[in-house]
Amino acid sequence: RGLTVVCTDNDHDAKINKGIECGFYAAGLLRCGVVCPRDILGSDFDDALREWGSSGVSRVRDLVMRNAVMAF
Repeated sequence: RGLTVVCTDNDHDAKINKGIECGFYAAGLLRCGVVCPRDILGSDFDDALREWGSSGVSRVRDLVMRNAVMAF
């Protein structure tokens, strides 16, 4: 059985964080985990990969595996 995780944007500069809101909504419908990038200047995992450089892929994988939370 596989692990399903919604990787959502973190629109931290917006008054209403639609990335987090919609990510949790989708994860709730799918009954799976949700994770978003944190401590980056940008708002999505593509931004995180660019900001983290060569360690980006392993950092994203670790973030997903350690920090995914159930949305339901």
